[in-house]
Amino acid sequence: MLSFIKPHHTRRTLIIIIAVIFVLLGLWAYIEKTFAHVALPGVKVVGLSVTGKTQSEIVEILNKKYDEATRDGLQFTYKNRVANIYPEVVAANDPDLFYQLFKINVEQTAANLVNFGHHGNPFKDIPEIFVAFTFGHDNPVSYTLSEGALITTLKENFGDWNDRRKIRARNLKAKKSYLPKANRVFHLIFQKSPTRFILKLLI
Repeated sequence: MLSFIKPHHTRRTLIIIIAVIFVLLGLWAYIEKTFAHVALPGVKVVGLSVTGKTQSEIVEILNKKYDEATRDGLQFTYKNRVANIYPEVVAANDPDLFYQLFKINVEQTAANLVNFGHHGNPFKDIPEIFVAFTFGHDNPVSYTLSEGALITTLKENFGDWNDRRKIRARNLKAKKSYLPKANRVFHLIFQKSPTRFILKLLI
């Protein structure tokens, strides 16, 4: 025999659902107003809390951290050998020409941090707000790597470097999902202690 939900149960369930939606929208509106133009509580970058910070304040923090982390270059390990690679290198055939090997996109990173949970869309914002307040959100650093220049530099540091690794790395599907589209071979990782960036080869 089929059992039917009684009308008053249906109305009660509907009222509860509507009430929950209004409560969530009210909380969303309150948080949007309270934390307008600043990072939400729980939002971090390279392990540093940026709660309540504006985009310009985050840019200042990141620039300071970037200078500190790159003072001794970017560390790269290959076959148990270590090389420190600096953000800019002088071209071998022209001392006035510099190659930009890697760069932290400070403005973009700061914007991503402030915009987390602030898209103006409650359906997108509420889940992000929940994550930030409940678990915290460590936002990745936006960066640019010049793979061609990096490979040239690595060949100079490691005579047996083989750029066929680039082809192999591009065929790795499991490790592509969390990487920017342009960075299929290398991945930049921030290390807190000592403060520095480490270049990882996805291989």
